[in-house]
Amino acid sequence: MQPAASDSADESFLVRPAREADRHGVPASWWHPDAWRAGARSLVVESAGAIVAAAARCPNRVHPLRHSAWLHLSEGGGRSTTSGEVASGEETSGEVMSSEETSGEVMSSEATSGEVMSGQETSGEETLGAAPSPAGVAVLRALRDAGDLPLSLKAVPGTVEHATIVAAGGVVYQHCPPELVPTGTPTLREWCAAQRAGAARSGVHLVRGAERSTTDLTRAWTQLYEVVHADWSPTAPTADLLEIFGPMIEAELESDSTVLALVDGEIVAASFVFLGSDPAVETVAEALVPGHPHARSAVGACLADVLARTDGRPVEFDGHRSDPHFFPLLASLPDVRAGDTPLDLLEL
Repeated sequence: MQPAASDSADESFLVRPAREADRHGVPASWWHPDAWRAGARSLVVESAGAIVAAAARCPNRVHPLRHSAWLHLSEGGGRSTTSGEVASGEETSGEVMSSEETSGEVMSSEATSGEVMSGQETSGEETLGAAPSPAGVAVLRALRDAGDLPLSLKAVPGTVEHATIVAAGGVVYQHCPPELVPTGTPTLREWCAAQRAGAARSGVHLVRGAERSTTDLTRAWTQLYEVVHADWSPTAPTADLLEIFGPMIEAELESDSTVLALVDGEIVAASFVFLGSDPAVETVAEALVPGHPHARSAVGACLADVLARTDGRPVEFDGHRSDPHFFPLLASLPDVRAGDTPLDLLEL
């Protein structure tokens, strides 16, 4: 693309492709010069000779119908922060990421307040608490126009980044609620005991991930991932996901802490625990067979097992408001707090 001028009521910008020399002006782990890989773009905004905003996009092997995208706003563009920045290896437990490729779907992770259910969208015009960055809006619109697929970004509601993405035309397509659970409390222990008792009555049997092969665990994780994203963020073919997720499961999964819930020998649900540097235990839990008559009990047993075994350490779940069994169970947990969440996933 050619450099383009963009004017607002009180300032003008130059939007252009990013160069290697711009690296010092964009302190973000995802940043690369423009066209660093096939299908990828990286743009910056200059104002008065300084970089005030930057954004990048690249293809996503896990979710091929959207490009992963990131936004950085400097002090001159809003505030010094980054939207959708990779914090661990998309993948993290919830997505397979790298500095070059991120799903942008945080189970983070990434992972959400717009109160948006699967299949719903909101213009985000309700965003309160921050004004959009004109420079950020300019670079996001240019980035959107630089490719054929829509962009996926992550942002915390009420922030400059969220307001900027919405002002550029972004809509919320998923919401990750507060999911940090302090453990070791009497009320939580009672909740765990009730879940275990209910699961026992349903014939749910738990096995540790360490009792299964990496191949089996990769297949189980892939099945869970497909179930969770089926209605709102279609994934790549199963064979591709197995190839992508295999190295992540082998390198990042805590198999001793991961638990699988079986009913009559079938894996109905699971709770996957991933290595992390934070004090909180990173966990993703859901039914692999959401329509099974004992799916809710199986997921509850998995949650109870992880919460009880990490007694005294907080657990950070990575899920979505649309998760069929995890989210209702999360809502029943005592004293759930906001850790890295809430977070919105927005499409532009």
